[in-house]
Amino acid sequence: MNKRRLKLVLLLSTFCLLLISGVIQAKTKVTFWIDRDEISEFTEPTLFELVDEYNKKHKNIFIDLKNVMSSGSGATGTGSASSYNTKVMAALATNIGPDIWWNYDADMAPPIAAGYVDPAPSYVTENMKKNGIYEWVLQAMSMNTGKVYGVPHDVMWGAMLYNKKFFREAGLDPEEGPKTWDDFINYAIKLSKWDKNGKLIRAGYSVRFTGGLVGTADKWAHFLMCAGGQLLDESGEKAAFNSKAGIEALQLYVDLVHKYKVDALDFPRDIQAFAQGYIAMIAPREAFMIPWIREYARDLDLGVCYMPAKTRHASSGAVRMISVNQNSKVKEEAWAFLDWLNQPKQAKRMYVNNKQLPAYAPLAESPIYDGIEFKAWTTHPNVIARAESVKLGEIYPIIGRAVQSAVYQKQGVKEALDDAAAQVNKILSK
Repeated sequence: MNKRRLKLVLLLSTFCLLLISGVIQAKTKVTFWIDRDEISEFTEPTLFELVDEYNKKHKNIFIDLKNVMSSGSGATGTGSASSYNTKVMAALATNIGPDIWWNYDADMAPPIAAGYVDPAPSYVTENMKKNGIYEWVLQAMSMNTGKVYGVPHDVMWGAMLYNKKFFREAGLDPEEGPKTWDDFINYAIKLSKWDKNGKLIRAGYSVRFTGGLVGTADKWAHFLMCAGGQLLDESGEKAAFNSKAGIEALQLYVDLVHKYKVDALDFPRDIQAFAQGYIAMIAPREAFMIPWIREYARDLDLGVCYMPAKTRHASSGAVRMISVNQNSKVKEEAWAFLDWLNQPKQAKRMYVNNKQLPAYAPLAESPIYDGIEFKAWTTHPNVIARAESVKLGEIYPIIGRAVQSAVYQKQGVKEALDDAAAQVNKILSK
């Protein structure tokens, strides 16, 4: 018995000495928060696989990946994206926040403005450039600050989706979507259907003016850019969306509903209604909708084309970025993991294997993007970062309300945009 006790004492003593000397070390935990929406439904399993691999390769690091809520407000998500944002901001403000979390650029802007987000180390930024990241993605993650505040997880920009079956019925070429705004209006009229009482029963085009204000502003911004406009001026310090281009873009929205009547205020809308055959054309929509449509609307004969041009084909680019908490005690370990996650081998699995648009140009050359469905995104001539300011999260709801006000005819187009611009300029001047 004494010998056994002696052996036990010796073993415990040896363990303590090893622990003190650093031979045996406790794992450093890096907390990583995500939520769920219509994209991450497809990419989340791969992310968990990659995190598990990283943890196995790095014995002293543990990336604690948690889906803290299902927040998506889109096609397949449940709950509220604002709830996730509120939870993150509250945790950051009380210094109990995650070491790493993801969010869309518009929703990451408030924590960046509040000083909660750590700028990426130079080696992380340089590696992203070396691996061929799109320049607009870097711009979106910097928001006119000169610093990059994360790495990309998802990227998205818009294209027009249309139902080829309805094109054939209307005598339109199913392989050619509308190229100009004039084409777009004519197609929408031909594709619309009304009953004998003049009630719309199929929308030629679905105008986005309901739902979240950020989404409403974002979808309208594509038309603004196609008219040659932009949200802010080059300095990022003054509103520019109430320009001639902005007026034309918002007037188009109003005319589609009230003049051409290809949509109606009370008509079913968004991707579900498109999948069910209530809508002939819908835009802008993102490439992540392709897997969703293939899963839930398998009989839909889908066509995809560039956003129709007033002066140019253009699309507003958005990024879901993964960022590091400025107050984290494990920033070095967190950035090392994110740098690894964005290396070509891991990035290929995340984007290509899940048929999601890549943030890196070389990956867009993968054969899986050769199909006609992806061409409208991978060959798009003019993707423009929507994140022009760290105050984007405050700006977008104001623009969204202006769009709604004009479409519901509470204000004229110019009045709505000018009022919104005055509010935005007040925010930007602070």
